[in-house]
Amino acid sequence: MDWIGHRASRISAWTQTLIAGLCLISSLSDAIALTNPQVRNPQPVRVEFPSLDRHPDGSAVSIIGHWFSRTGAFNAENSSPDGASRGAVLLLHGCGGPYNPGGALSVRMREYTDLLQSRGLDVLVTDSLTGRGEKELCTQRIGQRRIDQGNRRADAWAALQWIAAQPGIDPHRIAVIGWSHGGSTVLSALDLRQPLWARVGIVPAAAVAFYPGCSEALRQQSQPASPLLLMIGSADDWTPARPCEQWVLALKSWPGPADRATDPMAPVELRVYHGAFHNFDGTAPIRVRTDVPNGIRPGAGVTTGGDPAARADAHQRMLDLLVRTGVIR
Repeated sequence: MDWIGHRASRISAWTQTLIAGLCLISSLSDAIALTNPQVRNPQPVRVEFPSLDRHPDGSAVSIIGHWFSRTGAFNAENSSPDGASRGAVLLLHGCGGPYNPGGALSVRMREYTDLLQSRGLDVLVTDSLTGRGEKELCTQRIGQRRIDQGNRRADAWAALQWIAAQPGIDPHRIAVIGWSHGGSTVLSALDLRQPLWARVGIVPAAAVAFYPGCSEALRQQSQPASPLLLMIGSADDWTPARPCEQWVLALKSWPGPADRATDPMAPVELRVYHGAFHNFDGTAPIRVRTDVPNGIRPGAGVTTGGDPAARADAHQRMLDLLVRTGVIR
């Protein structure tokens, strides 16, 4: 049995029961827009669902999501062989959150949503900040942040279950993509060594991490449950490439959570773009952010900005992975 078939066979009855209980919350106007097959780029439905994380009082953290679905606008080329379902992608924002200063979804989230929808996929953009009373994390020192990878991991798990519960979605054709803090969340959420991983029940067909911080994955000996594409710039002084290179090199030597013969490790591809900085897949000019206290030179700021060649290559590699793993058909 191949790697994907092996993982897909392990979706538990426990998860199927949980998924059946999840519901969609939407406005009437958004629902009408999404059921109109003539809408090329529909507005998202605002949804809300509980994270697997909890507030200090024991209540569930509420996760806001923006669900882009073109239900009714698909043809047989975008369905499974049995004609039953579509693929979908979960997008995990970075430390700045998923919104622009005006409160609308950021250019990055809209751009990637449009790109993925053009290939027949539904998209969920999640917001891990608002439900916890935060607007951004970038200007906060890492040790002082109230939202860490444990919180975001729980959000990602809940979001994967929510997506899998939506009508017409094939749970075996879900991918997850994250940037920076969200890229680190990809590594954390798909780590086979996490004690609660087996109960999540949804194994993404593919994962993409743009310029994540890899130090924690290296320290924890994280092992991805899904085929992973990791892309970072060699000049990144916010989340440097070296820990990611060390992690990928070390992966094959680490003992797995189970016998490798029956529980093979997912393939990992690392792409380091020479001379590229953080946010290389964007179009903003290169600048130094002096308001960010983290990075390889704390207090000196970090460099961000787009790299056209790296951006084009990264987009193509991402789409190629989604095709190879069956998310895009």
